[in-house]
Amino acid sequence: MDRCKQEKRQEPVDFLLYFGEEESYAEADEEPLFRDAKGKLVEYRKNLYRCMPFTHVYSGWGMETQGLDPALLAYSRIRMIRDLIQESSSVRSDMMFNFHSFAHKSKTLFVRAGGEVAAEWRAAVNNDPDKFNIIYLPEGSTPDDFQTDESLLFGPEAYAYADRINADLAAEFPAPLVGQSGTSGRHQDLGRSAALAIYNCAKAAVAHAWELSIRTAFKVMATKGLDLMPKGVSEDDLKRFEDITVDLSSEDPVERDRQINMGSTEVHEGLKSLHTFLVEDRRLTEDEADKEEIRIMADKYIAGSPDFAAFIGFMAAQKAGMAEELKAFQAQAGQAGAGNVLTSNTGTQGGPQRQGDIQTEIGREQADVGATSTGQRTPPQV
Repeated sequence: MDRCKQEKRQEPVDFLLYFGEEESYAEADEEPLFRDAKGKLVEYRKNLYRCMPFTHVYSGWGMETQGLDPALLAYSRIRMIRDLIQESSSVRSDMMFNFHSFAHKSKTLFVRAGGEVAAEWRAAVNNDPDKFNIIYLPEGSTPDDFQTDESLLFGPEAYAYADRINADLAAEFPAPLVGQSGTSGRHQDLGRSAALAIYNCAKAAVAHAWELSIRTAFKVMATKGLDLMPKGVSEDDLKRFEDITVDLSSEDPVERDRQINMGSTEVHEGLKSLHTFLVEDRRLTEDEADKEEIRIMADKYIAGSPDFAAFIGFMAAQKAGMAEELKAFQAQAGQAGAGNVLTSNTGTQGGPQRQGDIQTEIGREQADVGATSTGQRTPPQV
């Protein structure tokens, strides 16, 4: 490294950095970089972190081969479309210059042989090729021998070529990801799902990078002698987080609603259990699903229990200061102590209420009159 400074080298030099569990090493231009306490260059020094203190991952856009070639793994998002981007930029520049030339046409002055243009006049027009040109004609020529091309706009073929390039770029960056809507809701949903799928590989790579980074940070924090452990945190606390998973999924609300509706239909038709629906479609944990099932069963019992409904009705009337009025109404209707006719689904003789259930003593005494007064059924004719 000292030799590089002495020679004032400007070109890049080879650099190597190595971390092992016990030692670390760094060199540039085949010369060690680490120094000991006395300032002397040394080849190795102790690795205080006891691990590699940084993480290295690939973007996820490359191609994974059997040999795991880094040249194929280290791809950027625009690696395969870089030439297309440059082509689009060049074509747009040409089209912009064409529009400018058409809108701001230059003029040309042809000076006959032997003629001169006054310096004052030349300075006034400021000989600018984009505005004004002066051409001195050779001996024996006339202005008719020269032809000035008129600035014209590109033909339709040029615009079709530019549109084709834009279409190729749009295929790499789908419309839903840049805020453009589809021709219908269904078309937009399909386009969004296909667009998000393009980034699945990169999303998984970034999530893996975060997982490795967090694990490495915990290892460095737990290294003795570095004094990096936060107050109130112990090594046992960090060991609880050895299995770390990072999920960077961005949920599509439309697809989410569709999944829940489909799962609800399957539960209703008996094709899926309630527990499976809560775990797979609602994405609850096992404990959360168990608690939710208990709440659902409790709600169903409360809604279908006549006694509980009558109790709730009585407590509501009592809170509203109408308990005495409710008791008087129940006594008048002959239902005192037999259940609340307003809130109970139980019939006067027990069991569920029948349609047109008789609510008075006289009605119960004459209940058989309607049954015995019906006409005789006429037998079918043979």
